[in-house]
Amino acid sequence: MRPDSIIFEKQDESSGGWSPWRYYAENCSESFPSVLYQSGSEAFDSTTVYCEEKFFSTDPDSRDAGFRQQVIFNPNLEYPDSFTNDLTTQRYFLTSAVRFRLLNPADKDPISSYYTIADLKISGQCGCFGHATRCKGPNSAVCVCQHNTTGDNCDQCLPLYNNKPWKLGRDGENNECEVIQLLTLCQVGRTETVT
Repeated sequence: MRPDSIIFEKQDESSGGWSPWRYYAENCSESFPSVLYQSGSEAFDSTTVYCEEKFFSTDPDSRDAGFRQQVIFNPNLEYPDSFTNDLTTQRYFLTSAVRFRLLNPADKDPISSYYTIADLKISGQCGCFGHATRCKGPNSAVCVCQHNTTGDNCDQCLPLYNNKPWKLGRDGENNECEVIQLLTLCQVGRTETVT
């Protein structure tokens, strides 16, 4: 049996508190009355927290070929363009900890109101904002920066590479940080321009 409501949450890096990413329920308005819910085919943007009425025990779309019930939260599949081209979306889904809470047994009979989790797969990648193709360090969480960027997430330009402001790397658009073209050096009593 599956719970009648589930919450996926991310940990806030600065406060350590938890924030909801997505709610799932058999009846969103009953389980989460103060949360927006998707009642039809309307689409929300990638950073809107809302409830979907899916992945409950009688939902036919939540069963795999082996008739196991599954819950799939994969915002990269839901918002592929935002994940590669939108800085706000990338920052929103950047976290180092994920939690999911199983709430309210679907069956109110105490004998059958328990859950078993057979498999759990959580995957992700380091958040490099389009400026790295690989990561290193503990849990592979530190970006190996390219495009003259630096920082754990390649979120700033290298010193002297700030001829233009840092920008998100996008598909087909590296947005490399550029070296300052002119430096003026002051030497004893004269000024020399170097290019």
